[in-house]
Amino acid sequence: MDLSGIIAQYGFEYQKLAFVYYAIQMNNTDSIIYEGQDDVEIEDEKSIVKLQTGRKLCQVKSGTITLELYKRILLNWLLKIDQADQFICLTENPFSLPAESFVEDFSTSILKSNKKKSALISQVKSKYSSQKNAADLKADIRKLLKKTEIICKNIDTLIEESIKKFAEFYCDDTPSKIIHKERYLVLSYNIHKKITQSIIKKEKCFFSYRMVFQEILAACEAVSASKYDVSFTEFKKRSSSKIEKVLNSESDAVKQLKLVFPFSNNSIIQGLTEQMFYEDLRQHFIGVNKQTEIDDLEHLAKFNYDETLQDFEGYRETRTPYSTYRTTIEKKLSEPLPPENSPNFVYYKHGCYIHLTDTDVEEDLKIKWGDVDDETN
Repeated sequence: MDLSGIIAQYGFEYQKLAFVYYAIQMNNTDSIIYEGQDDVEIEDEKSIVKLQTGRKLCQVKSGTITLELYKRILLNWLLKIDQADQFICLTENPFSLPAESFVEDFSTSILKSNKKKSALISQVKSKYSSQKNAADLKADIRKLLKKTEIICKNIDTLIEESIKKFAEFYCDDTPSKIIHKERYLVLSYNIHKKITQSIIKKEKCFFSYRMVFQEILAACEAVSASKYDVSFTEFKKRSSSKIEKVLNSESDAVKQLKLVFPFSNNSIIQGLTEQMFYEDLRQHFIGVNKQTEIDDLEHLAKFNYDETLQDFEGYRETRTPYSTYRTTIEKKLSEPLPPENSPNFVYYKHGCYIHLTDTDVEEDLKIKWGDVDDETN
């Protein structure tokens, strides 16, 4: 099976994440440019993305940096050695700089090159033939070898550290790590979309600090800390008329809650409020392109429900709507719900389970506490 396309796509994603990593750390006088190489190089895992401000040149490479690829990086830097004071290789895998003997061999190959004028190596040869001599070329290669900073981060570490830095710089309003992560993901999605649009137009993707900061503000506004902290009691009051309408409907969620609480209208209203509370958060995440995370959460809830049924069957215990409900809603759920220490966590968790009993839920996800004709509590 040819995996070159998948590998190339992985490298492309790694490079975009690296771009966001550096964009988050920009100073207010910086600008940052994303510039991909040609398609063949992408397919061969040889594309180099340049993240450039006035002070840094950073070459980003997923996979392994070979000696030949590092030579291309050095050729790029030799053309711009006077424009930067930092030279960085960001890579997934460790890379050792070549020995001193490399300098002599590499400088000789540059000066003896007979490739066409547009070739990168020919551009370097022209620069040093007309402006400097062979000794200066060797000195500059040694300078780059000495100043090169190799940063090794796999993709998970890159994301983790990006979220940490993003939270440190731009999330003073909330200590919630869930909020930090969601804001970072929104920011990444929006920046990646602009990069893709630039590539389609065959243009460089340029961001000033002001442009990056606007994207950061948009991400923070899209994922408000108050989304998790809204008062459940106040939500219940504001939604009372809607809850009454739902209570008087023939929805499956209402029928199921009536099986669980046949003698407690207040408990049914509480359950419907929890359902609406969760669905409010659910709609928010779908709106910020987190459908996959919501799907994973609801499949976990369905798995927990199926496990409850198996436990009752395995232990041969009498199962009632109430016992099924209580056992299921106590099972663990995680992101994208808020942390368990959040005062609203239990309402979101219960609401997720109740949501899956409702009328419009897909059949393979739907759960029920009992059969409608079963009045045993």
